[in-house]
Amino acid sequence: MAITLSSEGNAGHDTLSEIRKIHDVFQLRNGHIDPLENFPDGLLSYLIAILKDSEPVLPDISMSEWVRFAVFLHTHGIAPLVYKNIYSLPAELQPPENIVNVLRMDFLKSRISSDQAGRQTGQILDAFNYEEIDLLLLKGPAYARSIYSDTALRASGDIDILVRPENVIRSREIMESLGYACVEKRFEVSKNGYCEEIFCHDDLSRYRPVEVHWNLYTFNMVSKNVDVGQLFDNAVNVNSQGLSFKTLCPIDALIHAVNHLVYSHGHSIRLNWIYDIRLLCEQITGNDDWAAVQELSVKCGARLAMEKALTMTHLWTGLNIPPEFIDLSKWPEPSDDECKAFSYAAKGGTVEKIRLIVPENASVMEKTRLYYRMIFPSNGLVKITDPTFDDRPSYVSHFKRWRRLIRKI
Repeated sequence: MAITLSSEGNAGHDTLSEIRKIHDVFQLRNGHIDPLENFPDGLLSYLIAILKDSEPVLPDISMSEWVRFAVFLHTHGIAPLVYKNIYSLPAELQPPENIVNVLRMDFLKSRISSDQAGRQTGQILDAFNYEEIDLLLLKGPAYARSIYSDTALRASGDIDILVRPENVIRSREIMESLGYACVEKRFEVSKNGYCEEIFCHDDLSRYRPVEVHWNLYTFNMVSKNVDVGQLFDNAVNVNSQGLSFKTLCPIDALIHAVNHLVYSHGHSIRLNWIYDIRLLCEQITGNDDWAAVQELSVKCGARLAMEKALTMTHLWTGLNIPPEFIDLSKWPEPSDDECKAFSYAAKGGTVEKIRLIVPENASVMEKTRLYYRMIFPSNGLVKITDPTFDDRPSYVSHFKRWRRLIRKI
C-alpha cells in the first residue's frame, strides 16, 4: 500500500505501528532474530528520534535492555552514527555511561577499519588505473567517502567494484596479481544469472573480501533492465581523504540502493542501508531530478522497491522529498514483469529466489550449470557464509546450507 510521506516529530504510536507492520514482510534482522518483536516502544522511539536528528526522550529501561540496544546498533552497522549523534546531547538524554563507552569503542574501531579499507581500496584503484581498466566503487566504501561527513560513520564488511562485462576476465587477473583468489569463477558459468565474483586475499586478517561486479544485481528479472555502459557514462568523480575514484551518480546510486535493499536483502534488512537511502535522497535536488528518479525506477524495475524503501526510510529517519512527489500512489505504475519479480522478493522463499535468478531465455546448458552451482557451491563460498567451516568436515556446512534452503521452500 502506497503512503504519503509527511514531516513529523518524534515517533508516535502510529509510526511505531507502521514500522512493525512494514517489517513483518521486509524483516529487520539482528542475526537470526527479528529485534522488533520485543523491542520496547520507548527505546525504539529513542532510536528513531536520534536517526531523525531530533531531541529524544530517554526511556526508562533496564541495563540489560541497554546492552541489547548496543548489540542491535552494532549488528545494524549504525553504532558509530548513533554515537556521533548522542555525543552532542545533554548528559540527561544520553544512555548510561558504560553504554556510551561501548558505542565510542565501536566508533573508534570503525575509524581504524575505514582507514584500512581506504588503503586496500587505493591499491585496487592503482592497479586498475595502471591497466587502464575503468571501474566504479560501489556501496559502503563509496558512500563513506561521498555522502557521509566522516568515513568512520559508515562501516562496511567488503569492497564492491563494478567493471564492464568485457573486462571481467582481465579484472580477475588483476585481482589475482594483487594476492587475491577468486572464490568461484562465475562469469563463465552464467554471466546473466550471476552478477559478481568474490575475491579473498591471502592475508584475511588485513584485507577484506572484494566483489567484482559486471552487473548490479544477482536477480536476472531486475538486472536485465540495467545498462552498465550508461552507468559508467553517468558516473561522478569523488576525491576524499587521499582517494580519487568514480562512483554511481546519485540517481543511479539510489536506484541501486533500493533494489539492493528489497531484492537482495528483503528479509535481512539492516538500518545502515536505510540510512544510506536517506543521504542519497538528500543528494538529489530539484523536481527534474526526482522526475528522473520516477522514470528510471520504472525502467529499471525498481518502482515498487522504491516505494517500500522510501517508506521505510521516511519512518525511520524522517526523510522527506519534494512535495510534488510525496504521494507515492501517484507515481507511475510498475510493469507486469516488475510486479511478478517484486512478489517473488516479498515471499523470499527458495523457489521464488530461483525464479528471480535463473534467466528465462538461458540455454539448457547455462541453466544446468547455474542449478548445479546453486546446489553445490564451492567450499570457498560456503566458508565465507559459515564461520564454523574450518572446525568440522566441509559436508556439514553444505548440509546446513541445504537444510536452510529446504526450510524456505
